[in-house]
Amino acid sequence: MIKDEINENNAIFLMSQAHTLRSEYLKQCIEGVIIEKILKPENCTSLYLDSLKFNSETLQKQCEEHLVIHFEEISKQEKGLQFLMDLQIGRVHV
Repeated sequence: MIKDEINENNAIFLMSQAHTLRSEYLKQCIEGVIIEKILKPENCTSLYLDSLKFNSETLQKQCEEHLVIHFEEISKQEKGLQFLMDLQIGRVHV
């Protein structure tokens, strides 16, 4: 099954391909794997930006929840802190 082949190293590439091909079913499968297996405090800021880039409302909402739940942990990471600062002043671009 394709879900077994999706991992942290290829998930975003596969999401971009599904987005390019306009394959909503494939995109939903990949979103599900990302949410279930890959999304964690260390990568939720970059996955949030990817969700915006690929118009993935499902992943975007999960990342937003993750950001709120793990706010303290994320704000202690250099990338996380920079992301939050950029978000605050409107510099987050896709």
